[in-house]
Amino acid sequence: MASRAVPIAMACVRTRQDLFADLRVRYGIKMGLAGLLALFCAQVLRLPHDNWAILTVVVLMSARFVGSIAVKAMMRVIGTIGGALVGVWLVGNYTSTPAIFLPVLFLVMAFTSYKFGQLGARQVPYAYYLLGFTALTIATDGVTDPAQAWQIGIDRTEEILVGIMSSLMVMSILWPRYAREEFIEAGRAALKTLTNSYRRTGKPPSAR
Repeated sequence: MASRAVPIAMACVRTRQDLFADLRVRYGIKMGLAGLLALFCAQVLRLPHDNWAILTVVVLMSARFVGSIAVKAMMRVIGTIGGALVGVWLVGNYTSTPAIFLPVLFLVMAFTSYKFGQLGARQVPYAYYLLGFTALTIATDGVTDPAQAWQIGIDRTEEILVGIMSSLMVMSILWPRYAREEFIEAGRAALKTLTNSYRRTGKPPSAR
């Protein structure tokens, strides 16, 4: 019985190792933990909109590497703070004059959308996207109650920061991935494949 139990235990350990070696499994675990951490922090801080923090986690966790998520988080903070200031300014000064409020909001959205599309899929346009999105959110929510515009802006910024910190913490601690290390590893694997191919044929692949 003892000799039979050893292979079973080894098989279970090997299966567990293979399971956690799958990047999809790791990603799912990290996404779930980051979402739970963001929800917990939002509840502890008594923030009114938990979904903003969780949405931030979902968006940021799409980045595969620690460096990528750090840059994306910085762009999200810059865009959110800028959009909050623009939204509060619009609501505080022009809510009572729709003839000014609506055209200015339109210009803000048109400019941020233009910059987002103009610069392509790099990280910087993400800040423009968040600026327009945050300004639109605060402006539309603040129309009914302009006195709450500052509070809405502060709440949204805090929720975004909670989501960012949760994502960065999980990505940096649990199975962190670094682009440079994986690039070097991929290069080594490719070089090893070429070397093995050369040894089998006796001549480089390009000479076949």
